[in-house]
Amino acid sequence: MSQEDARWPGIKRTSLDELPPDKAAQLRRTHNIVFSYLGGLRTINEATARDPTYRSSHLMRFLGQDLIEAAVAIEMLATEGVQGVIKRELRFIIEASAKLASVEQEGYARPAKDKLEDFRERLQSHKFSVQREVDLYFFAPDVQVEFVQEVGRLYGTTSSFVHWTADRIQRRMNSVEAGRVAGEDTVADIAELNDLLERALAASLVLVIHSVPKSATGDWMVGLDGETVDWHFTQSRFVAAIDAAFDYKHERQIRLGALQAERTSRIRF
Repeated sequence: MSQEDARWPGIKRTSLDELPPDKAAQLRRTHNIVFSYLGGLRTINEATARDPTYRSSHLMRFLGQDLIEAAVAIEMLATEGVQGVIKRELRFIIEASAKLASVEQEGYARPAKDKLEDFRERLQSHKFSVQREVDLYFFAPDVQVEFVQEVGRLYGTTSSFVHWTADRIQRRMNSVEAGRVAGEDTVADIAELNDLLERALAASLVLVIHSVPKSATGDWMVGLDGETVDWHFTQSRFVAAIDAAFDYKHERQIRLGALQAERTSRIRF
């Protein structure tokens, strides 16, 4: 049965219990991806907040709320089959994460209010280059190239849902004629969205991680026994590459070869 939201009388949300099992399974995957992303943001935030200057200086304290809102909205919209809006939210998440990394890398110690003035032009621009503006210091040169290309593909795909163009309108016309309107997405549609969602949110996390000190990442990504943290996004080849940057840690040396093999075996996207 659809569930009425007490905050919005007369407005009902779809319950997964009323959907076909295969469709519900894909939406549960959506839920897992989104909440793994939210967990990552929370952990990065908490690790960085140990710095006493965090509250007054790091934009993550403020921008993080926008990333959280966008991610929560994505999970809700996916249940209702509103995919175009989700892709617009992903474009925002990618752009915001890239700008966060760029500004924090260049002006980490400055008060947040000063960063808004010092980097106003950069923050307002939609012509943003990860390759030029972000130091991807966790990555080897070849992985840097791969990541920049990945962000470019993701940004291009999601940007096509922000503005109306002739091609965009034609695609919408085709989907409507085929009966694929809001709320009528197929299992394949949701699976394809989930694949995009994983990649886009992984890219966001990589950029957010590059906005905080290296030590903050190493503190939570490497367990006390040297194990890689048990987390959905360690299946990302780019998050795995960040994890590999901490293989020098003493607690990993005893079984480093096994840890590296396990990390490689987890990579899925």
